[in-house]
Amino acid sequence: MVSDRIDFDLHLVGSKWWDAAKPYTQVPNILIHHQGSLQITPTEMCVLLALMSHWHRDGYGNPFPSMERIGGMVGRTERQVIRTIKSLENKEVVVNGVKFKGLIRVQRAPVMFTKNEGYKQKPNQYDFDPLRRVLVAVLEHAGTAYNY
Repeated sequence: MVSDRIDFDLHLVGSKWWDAAKPYTQVPNILIHHQGSLQITPTEMCVLLALMSHWHRDGYGNPFPSMERIGGMVGRTERQVIRTIKSLENKEVVVNGVKFKGLIRVQRAPVMFTKNEGYKQKPNQYDFDPLRRVLVAVLEHAGTAYNY
């Protein structure tokens, strides 16, 4: 199955980066190789990588880092991160004649009010399923001719 080709073997990753580089962020080569054809800007790629570095952290499902944390990781302001995430969420990509809308899905958290802290925004969660669908379509279009 094509989608199996974007899964990785952690043992192989560990042998390349040694124990000093743990934890690892897994990035499919197809994403790196097709960044240009998918029209992913360098800033969008940096934000995607920052989000991916929080994926499945501590046994949770979708990552949920704060805008402040992402901005600190990629050297951008919170406002720039917000605009970049909106761009990733609304980006339209065409693969082999099929149109995809969005590379990530944002599950917006509600603003909560507590007596002690007042109004506080909980972090949003970021779902990579749209990106996975796009990458599978790219792999299917490339067929077996695509080599890493």
